[in-house]
Amino acid sequence: MGPAVSLPIPLFNQGQAGRAAARFELRKRVKEYEALAGRIRSALRAAYFRTRAARDRVLYATQVIVPLSRRIRDRTQIRYNGMLVGVFQLLEAKRREIDARRKAVDELFLYWAARTELDQILNGGRADTAPMAVSGAPMDSPAMISAGDGH
Repeated sequence: MGPAVSLPIPLFNQGQAGRAAARFELRKRVKEYEALAGRIRSALRAAYFRTRAARDRVLYATQVIVPLSRRIRDRTQIRYNGMLVGVFQLLEAKRREIDARRKAVDELFLYWAARTELDQILNGGRADTAPMAVSGAPMDSPAMISAGDGH
């Protein structure tokens, strides 16, 4: 007969289910956040160590291997000029010098690939990308191709 209003009296339903679901969702999101932070830290640490190892290999190749191969080639040239070795030994020394320089360039490529990966992670790039191969090079990189040559 007129307007009616009905209000439930919350004796048994005080919103516990909704609060429990909200707490569960919050805990789930916190765990996801912590897992993502762990993956990012792990990827960053791995990329840092790959970059550092690649840098050390580049320095070794450019400061030790290339000058040593150049010195060997120079000494072989002197011995060739003195007619103590043949032309094939001189060519072999030159080939080894070229291989040492090529190896240094490959190591430089690997360094810059690792450095780029590190920079991407530091700048907010994806940390869950596939890691590089064991040597630090993608499987189809020039370094991996030349590593299979046996030189």
